[in-house]
Amino acid sequence: MNPIDDLQLAYALAVTICLGIAAVRDLTERRIPNAVPAALLILYPGVFALGLGASPWWGGLAVGSAVFAVAAALFAGNILGGGDAKLLGVVALWAGPAWALEALLVTGLLGGVAAMARLLRPLLLTPVLGPQPGARETSLPYGVAIAGGGLWVAGRMAGL
Repeated sequence: MNPIDDLQLAYALAVTICLGIAAVRDLTERRIPNAVPAALLILYPGVFALGLGASPWWGGLAVGSAVFAVAAALFAGNILGGGDAKLLGVVALWAGPAWALEALLVTGLLGGVAAMARLLRPLLLTPVLGPQPGARETSLPYGVAIAGGGLWVAGRMAGL
């Protein structure tokens, strides 16, 4: 195997682990550690060192900044969590202009599936388990959907 292929595989694994940590922590704790978007930000230059990017670095910076600005406004309006805003911004950075719309579309679709599951959960479980006191959750772990969009971008970079 070519050493560059080994580096690309290790790189893809590191990105996948970061996104997996974000998804699991958001799902279980409703919190995405700051270290996850920071690690993805630190790993970003490797995209170009390994020849994986489809856009110039400044294109990713422009798209990532724009998406982060919108996500920060949603956070200020208490619509999106802070960790979600940071993760969404860094996923858009990675996607760049070439794949940003795809990443946002995948994120939105996965978020819609999660929202539908949240709405249908009481309808499906109440007949089986009966009413669950205090079972009403008000937040949706959107980091899972954002991580899915990030994995989509990683797949595109890998040529999948």
